[in-house]
Amino acid sequence: MDNKTDRRRSSRYIRPRLPQPMRLTPRDKQVVRLINDFRVMRQDQIQRLVFPSRNTAQVRLRLLWEHGYLRRQFFPRARGDSNQPHLVCPRPPRSPATAG
Repeated sequence: MDNKTDRRRSSRYIRPRLPQPMRLTPRDKQVVRLINDFRVMRQDQIQRLVFPSRNTAQVRLRLLWEHGYLRRQFFPRARGDSNQPHLVCPRPPRSPATAG
């Protein structure tokens, strides 16, 4: 079986059981604080304030969501609008050391 055929796109709605590894950076903490202060922010707003590029913002926000630091709320939207709001999770994620 070819490696390209068994790769699947991950869900935008369901967190993976085993998220990609990540190290929480000072910038990640800044993002969580910003979203907590404003209660809700779109990706483009976060990107303008914190990240050098759209791609970097997308990757880090996805990792923060996968690890439970952020939650995303999906609303009906206009065609082509990919800016879903991000919110801080109500409780901190469990660390791998305490999970079990």
